[in-house]
Amino acid sequence: RDPKRAVQLAREAAKLTDEKDPKVLDALTDALHANGEWDEAARYAMLLAERSPWYKEYEKRAKKYEEDAEHHRQE
Repeated sequence: RDPKRAVQLAREAAKLTDEKDPKVLDALTDALHANGEWDEAARYAMLLAERSPWYKEYEKRAKKYEEDAEHHRQE
């Protein structure tokens, strides 16, 4: 596993799809979270929640990522 590379590839895919493909945004949020970029992961999870029919699931994920970001800021 290479979280940095995963983020790079997911960002490129997001750019190519104008950040409109839910599957790409899903991969990007996971990659960002795995790479420790919790604030950005939360931001993209909220964007995904706005654009996805599975809104509630992604809203929950965004809140978890926000909690993770807050936890790591306190360390």
